[in-house]
Amino acid sequence: MDIAVLSDDFLESVFTLDKDNESFYYFLIDSSNFLGVDSFLNDFPLVGGEYINLYADFSENLKNNGALLYSFTAQECLNNIEQIKKIKVYGGLSLFNSNFEIADIQDHLDNLMEIKQPNGESALFRFQDNFAFHATVNVLNDFKWKQILSYKINYWIWQNVDNCFYRMDNISNNREKLITLSFDTEEFNKINLNLKPLRLMPILKEFDENLRELQFYQLNEIAQALLEKANMQKMLSFEDEILFCTLYHQFGESMLTDGPLKKALTKSQMIAMSFQKATDEIDLEELDLWYKNLEKMQSKIVS
Repeated sequence: MDIAVLSDDFLESVFTLDKDNESFYYFLIDSSNFLGVDSFLNDFPLVGGEYINLYADFSENLKNNGALLYSFTAQECLNNIEQIKKIKVYGGLSLFNSNFEIADIQDHLDNLMEIKQPNGESALFRFQDNFAFHATVNVLNDFKWKQILSYKINYWIWQNVDNCFYRMDNISNNREKLITLSFDTEEFNKINLNLKPLRLMPILKEFDENLRELQFYQLNEIAQALLEKANMQKMLSFEDEILFCTLYHQFGESMLTDGPLKKALTKSQMIAMSFQKATDEIDLEELDLWYKNLEKMQSKIVS
């Protein structure tokens, strides 16, 4: 089973071709990406069809930021095409096609929510988050894909953080039923590796307000480049990588040439010390002097 990459203009063609088809289109919305359920419903009014909150039985906070599942016919999708395109701008477009009605699909997705980690503990699979979905399913084998699609889902289309659209088609003789997905250590490590940019992106926006106006795929490119720089430094932990990325975003190559940050980096590499611990030991007066000198040099270059 291969994951196909779609062209950017696939939307209208998919719904137009299936206009007379009696199957259903299901849209998954991660409402937390739109400041919550109420905010999404207010800002993106979709007409016709029906929807449910898959987190309705969860805690109040999860319910208010729940996974919304919409069911439409192909014609209703065409009627809502402008709103669907707006959702696409935010990286929130995820849909699948099925011959089953919403109650049957809800049962299937309820089972998909729980996954087993290598240590045997359960975790919540936020499949409504396109980016987390892609990071996860990109490492799955054919059998697990068959379970996700089961005999109920004809194909699944989702938008990734690179702003590309991906599609997985079911096979005609798939009769697999979904059981709790479990991941071995190798799969889990690959998933966590894929999730790194997604975890770094909100930290960068908090650190630098100038990044908040960027599109999600532009911020992803910055995060990917920073993580590549961090990878070259062979950090001991993801926390160290995060710290390196934020510092490198601020100071660039200057932190790798001289000064207290360079000393801390060298120290962490020579004695296998946490980069965070090495930076904690920096003399603040030395750091302040280095920073002032750096500002002077940069002002001279600008002038």
